[in-house]
Amino acid sequence: SSGINAEYGVLNDVWRSYPCWSEDSTFSGSKKTQYEEYINKCDDERFELDVVIETNLTCIKQLEAVQKKMTKLTPEEVARLRLDNKLGGTSEVIGRQAIKRIYGDKHSGIIDGLKKSPQAVIPIVLKRLKSKDEEWCEARRQFSKIWLEQCKKYHLKSLDHQSVTFKQTDLKSIRSKHLITEIETLYDERMEQLNEKGGPGNGPHLLITHKDHHILEDARTLIIHHLRRQSHLQKEEKTKVKFFLNGFLQDFFFAPRGDFSEDESDEESSEDDETRSRASNKGGTRRSNRKSERPTKSVKVAPVDGEASDAYNLFFTNNQWYVFLRQHQILCERLFQIYTHNTAVVEQELKDRKSRKEPTAQAIKMRQPNPLPVEHYYSHFLSLVKDLLDCSIDQALYEEKLREMFGVNSYVAFTLDKLISHIVRQSHTLATDTSCNQIKNLYLKHRGSGGAGGSLSTSTNRAQQELSYLREAEQLLAEDNLYRTYFHKQGSKLTIELLDGEANDETENEDGGRPGNPDESSTAPDKDTKMDTST
Repeated sequence: SSGINAEYGVLNDVWRSYPCWSEDSTFSGSKKTQYEEYINKCDDERFELDVVIETNLTCIKQLEAVQKKMTKLTPEEVARLRLDNKLGGTSEVIGRQAIKRIYGDKHSGIIDGLKKSPQAVIPIVLKRLKSKDEEWCEARRQFSKIWLEQCKKYHLKSLDHQSVTFKQTDLKSIRSKHLITEIETLYDERMEQLNEKGGPGNGPHLLITHKDHHILEDARTLIIHHLRRQSHLQKEEKTKVKFFLNGFLQDFFFAPRGDFSEDESDEESSEDDETRSRASNKGGTRRSNRKSERPTKSVKVAPVDGEASDAYNLFFTNNQWYVFLRQHQILCERLFQIYTHNTAVVEQELKDRKSRKEPTAQAIKMRQPNPLPVEHYYSHFLSLVKDLLDCSIDQALYEEKLREMFGVNSYVAFTLDKLISHIVRQSHTLATDTSCNQIKNLYLKHRGSGGAGGSLSTSTNRAQQELSYLREAEQLLAEDNLYRTYFHKQGSKLTIELLDGEANDETENEDGGRPGNPDESSTAPDKDTKMDTST
């Protein structure tokens, strides 16, 4: 009785059931990816082979113990020796299963022979069991190499539960139709709420924060890199797009202008001559400092760093410009996410470099150590994106390298090549389409007169100029959506508002269309505003 109580004190007789659902299960918490299934299959095969070998080895030890016992008995005692169902061991199942696995349907006769004539049958059975043990151990050594390769191949992929769904939905989310529908939905929701509850109906529908100007430069570099490899575009078209990306866009974001090649510099110089008369200090207009002598091969064109810290740009745009700004923002956001992950990896590496043990994946040889220093992960990532755009590496290798550096957080960069291709096509449209150029020229016209931005502290002085800019934009975009876009230098905040032509009169009468400080509650987005953070 005391023995039974002691057993109950240490044994767990409570059964817990945790079903492992298949991919068709509706229980999303326990679904497995196909790569997890591959690794689980390797584990199952390894476990089954281990059970077979251990069961066979246990049976060998049992029979060897009986054989050793018989050497100490007299011939008469050996002749009278009989085995029970346990075959000299402690379990009726183990020996039976081992013999059945080898002899198949004839196992019953072999077991009867072991029971009745152990001295005659045990040597024969032992020889067969040991032969199988050698065969299965060799098979395990061979299969271990295959299992290791499979685990190496699918280890990082098995940890990534988001990339498959992300890649399926992302291509739709970056298309122009989806982006336009997104902001139109926000507009409709605000109008419905306004009709029901009243209150102010103006304010940005989207607020985007660019946290790092270096990311803007990385995005520009990747776009131009892909643009240069577009063989279907003429040289003049590429020049217009590069001028737009290196000049106009950089000016709008209060960022240093990019490098212009010689032919691009000539075009930039001619446009500066046309607009030099409008380059006054009103609104902090940025013009490039140029030397009297230009280098023969290339020139670095940089804007004057003379704007007020609270400067802003006002730009009335159509659907094409809005789509470009959103796609550009998505690119910057994803680059910044990778940069942030890299920063976290570097900080953790510096913290744990001395005390950290070898990672488990490397210890069991499922993963090779990365020879690249963690401080260079981000720059190497940019090189990989360029290689992917150039088709120098395939998509699978690109994804694998990103997983090695950034782990499960790398999935956001798996579709960057598709996104950049969309941006290049959209940039080409903005640089070559007549209506898009009219919008840009209208902005430049009012930029020179102070109607398209300036210092936030003096915005009330430019109310009439900005209202005039709005009226001209409404006439120009009578058949298209009209967006009011602000970019604030302080905080690097971009706000986008979809305007309604009939409601503009009331809005302008109330506040003159003047921009507020994006850091203050007066212009902070309300609950209809979609908060979208990027670089």
